Amino acid sequence: MHDKQTSQGVVPAKRPVDSATLAIGALAVLCAIALGMGAAVDFNVYYTAALHFRNQGWGAVYDLHGLTPYKYHPITVFVFLPWSLFSFTVAKWLWAIFNGWLIWDIHLRAKRYFNVSAAVVLVGFGFCVHALTWQLKFGNVTLWMLWAVLFVATERRVWLRECMTSFLILVKATWLLWLGVFLVTGHWRRVFHLTLWLCGFTFLVWICFGLAPFESWWATLGDPTHAHNYPKNDNQSLFGLTYRNKSVVGDVWTWMIGCWVFAALFLWKTWPYRRQESAVFLATAVLWLWCGPMSWIHHQLLLLPIIVGCLRGLEWNHWTKDHALLGLVWIALNGTGELFLQRGGFTWAHQAGMPLIGFATLIWLLPRFYRCPQLSLEHK
Repeated sequence: MHDKQTSQGVVPAKRPVDSATLAIGALAVLCAIALGMGAAVDFNVYYTAALHFRNQGWGAVYDLHGLTPYKYHPITVFVFLPWSLFSFTVAKWLWAIFNGWLIWDIHLRAKRYFNVSAAVVLVGFGFCVHALTWQLKFGNVTLWMLWAVLFVATERRVWLRECMTSFLILVKATWLLWLGVFLVTGHWRRVFHLTLWLCGFTFLVWICFGLAPFESWWATLGDPTHAHNYPKNDNQSLFGLTYRNKSVVGDVWTWMIGCWVFAALFLWKTWPYRRQESAVFLATAVLWLWCGPMSWIHHQLLLLPIIVGCLRGLEWNHWTKDHALLGLVWIALNGTGELFLQRGGFTWAHQAGMPLIGFATLIWLLPRFYRCPQLSLEHK
């Protein structure tokens, strides 16, 4: 297609939208429809908690009869208040449309950050399709977390970047892992900013409502029916590994010791690249998935940046194809591993070998992932 010559100069011709971009647009629309037509059981929890807050106050937010307990920081209730102004059906469809937009914006941010085409991002979503179907089944905040991770990685305004990171931590406390990694790698300013935001959000709730919200929240976290006590037989994580073999190796203590060991290995292998702040941020999401006590299937959507990085790695001179392909093969196996566990197939591999081999592979791949030119750019 040729540029158009006018009296005001050359006007660039509009380029046709490529098929991959159209496919991602179609994926966003189909996912929104699927979520809107489904039960969205986790969104129902968010919606009901906000509705209870409006009608009954804090005492009812964390006491949802017949539903999974609401388990997030009290400040997060205000995010879901606008949805509670509508009937559940309308709110669910609005949430579904919002999730469809998230998919579209995730693809735009991943393209810009890794300097790849829409086709590469589409293949990345293909690797995560199993996790995506579970996300659509529950309608939870995992897709938003993936968007927020990429938002933080691409955002240049420091205050907005740290605000979003702190909100991620408030939604999932295990994201506090970022504070530990930033502390060890010497990103002191980021630790300071995050601490200010976390304390600020907490202080705001305390000033307005006292201790009542936090007492209800802590009581919920200590409830034996809480989600962290659900079976972890199909979790492809260190906690899932110890849970499946707890009669042999124990459970919580083995997991905690393993987290320290793998965190040390992670920092050792990535130490030469510790000044690449955005790369540290993205790679820590992999450590979170591995060490998190609740790495459910839908959380594996957070592997998308690593997948796109591996696909991009096929074009780098310092990557050999076997590096990238090995990473992609492991991600594909890891993403579908619970299917074998649920059906009793390849039990020996998934009981012990697959998670360990998977983490070892990622530790091997991460230094190469850090060398991506895009990941080396710091926020100015």
